[in-house]
Amino acid sequence: MASFSSSLSVNEDSTVQVSQHNLDGIMHDLDYEDKNVVYRHVTEALAAYPELRPKVETNLLKLAGAVNGRDFVNIYLPSSYPKDPPHVWIVCQYGSAINPDLTNVAPNGLVAIPYMSNWDEDKSSLVSLISHLQVEFTREPPTFVIDVGIPLSREQMGLVKIVLDFRLMHLYYGIQDLTSEKTSAFFKEVTGRYPKGLEDLADHIMTSKGGVKNYINTVAEILGLPPKTRFTVDVANHRFLP
Repeated sequence: MASFSSSLSVNEDSTVQVSQHNLDGIMHDLDYEDKNVVYRHVTEALAAYPELRPKVETNLLKLAGAVNGRDFVNIYLPSSYPKDPPHVWIVCQYGSAINPDLTNVAPNGLVAIPYMSNWDEDKSSLVSLISHLQVEFTREPPTFVIDVGIPLSREQMGLVKIVLDFRLMHLYYGIQDLTSEKTSAFFKEVTGRYPKGLEDLADHIMTSKGGVKNYINTVAEILGLPPKTRFTVDVANHRFLP
């Protein structure tokens, strides 16, 4: 099997060498118009950021890892790369959620920063993109730790995540404002509205017809708050809710 590495200079860090070895095999099975440019950009990125790992997903090359020691991302290279910029997604770790106040990260984690909007196939690179991501994420952290005052079970964490994923921050703050005793009672009341023995209550809510709408209304009712405010997405219409 031919190697793409003959024209490249890579540092001697063993972690990078392992990643480069993986990349040699990966590249031959992917359909990129200019594999040499893709390989060069990726190898330079792995040398500069050895915590990233190359993987293949849906026939696209992906770099996965933390870009600043804290914020994990998946960076996908489209088949048209380098003509078009990579697609970057924030990967929330357990117990964290997307910061709702950001202008450069969508609720689903898709990142859009100026460097990507101004992408130039002749001048832009993965190394520069990651550098810009670090600057943006340092200025505005893309995720925050979920904290409602008590330790949460996995089931309870999933329930809070639904509220946060739809950016219903007034409901999240309503849960935060409860005392520890009332917070525990709140979750007991919520789970009591559903059949016992469900393996994953949050998944049941997300995949059931009208499940999210009913859940949001239940949370709002228990907290004594409206299901929406003029600052939130119009939950009353539920056009975007499963």
